[in-house]
Amino acid sequence: MNINKIIRTLDLSKSDARDKTIQGIIEYILYAVNENVTIENILEYIKMDLNIELYKPELLEGLETLITAGLVKKDSGSKYSLTDDSKLNLRKFELQNEAAKRKRFEQFSDSIVKYSSKPLSKEDIELLWSNLTEYIYECYLEHGKSALNAFSSKAGY
Repeated sequence: MNINKIIRTLDLSKSDARDKTIQGIIEYILYAVNENVTIENILEYIKMDLNIELYKPELLEGLETLITAGLVKKDSGSKYSLTDDSKLNLRKFELQNEAAKRKRFEQFSDSIVKYSSKPLSKEDIELLWSNLTEYIYECYLEHGKSALNAFSSKAGY
């Protein structure tokens, strides 16, 4: 089980509005795939990558909203992709997140070095960081199982 995928799914599903969540899922999938894809492909990628089954009508509604907003485009072959502006904005967001992760690690590392009575190697600190973040993800996952169930076809939505 890929915890990062589940965390991303939970993050996307934290919205009170299901339609906005679906739009976020569509944008995420189109960004990850980075090619023109059919509705069937999008549904399959969502199922494979996020373990969520969406109904085709709700996917179509989300796509139409994103097209109207200028975030997604549809080619003549009924394939969808992100607009160039949308790709650029998502890439900026991704870079900001990566920078924030590095900063959190640096702060963690500085604190560990400061408060540890023993000298720690970079590898030791990275192992501690990895274990801490995995623990946090697992806590998030454990308390977020109901969120996954809310977007499962078994939940009756």
